Amino acid sequence: TGSVFSAHGSDASSAAGRVSYLFGLKGPCLSVNTACSSSLVALDTGFATLVLHKCTSAVVASVNLQLHEASWVGLGALNALAPDGQCKTFDGRADGFGRSEACGAVLLKQGSAD
Repeated sequence: TGSVFSAHGSDASSAAGRVSYLFGLKGPCLSVNTACSSSLVALDTGFATLVLHKCTSAVVASVNLQLHEASWVGLGALNALAPDGQCKTFDGRADGFGRSEACGAVLLKQGSAD
């Protein structure tokens, strides 16, 4: 059992708000989950916000952690994982994909009109 904060603290969609609060960031904060394209969609959202002049800068960050074995088991059962762990995109030898963990962040700022 957990405390009254357990459900909120373990909710992945709340992570963006917790990180923003920790760093004292101001303004809108959202979490994007579109599976494999989450980083790209988050970057596009930050860029669009700048273009629409809704802000003057935006922090876009992304994290992928593989914490639960159930996803590995499920993908293995589907034969979705490459036996050698290597992605062979657009290659006739393609036989699945390789999973990885990563994190990154970029600061987007409005440029000059020149």
